[in-house]
Amino acid sequence: MMKLCVVETSGGNLYARENEQRLLRNMGVHVVVLDLLKIPYDKMEDTRMNHIMKLAHNLLQYFCYENPTNQEKLYDLYFNDYQQLSE
Repeated sequence: MMKLCVVETSGGNLYARENEQRLLRNMGVHVVVLDLLKIPYDKMEDTRMNHIMKLAHNLLQYFCYENPTNQEKLYDLYFNDYQQLSE
């Protein structure tokens, strides 16, 4: 999914793939990834889960790369969930 969000040139520059980022947003991929990040696990012992979490964070970064709409959606979703938990 990360390759859907951005394309890397041979010079190492990243370019946003806006249509694909929009498609992923419409499919709710960011919601699923945020839910994944909430799963508790043993950070010291579970190396596979550590790897999955790094990939999830990278996906969210690429999902938001040069895309203000996705940035706003992720911000609102993250802070609305955080606010609900603290109430």
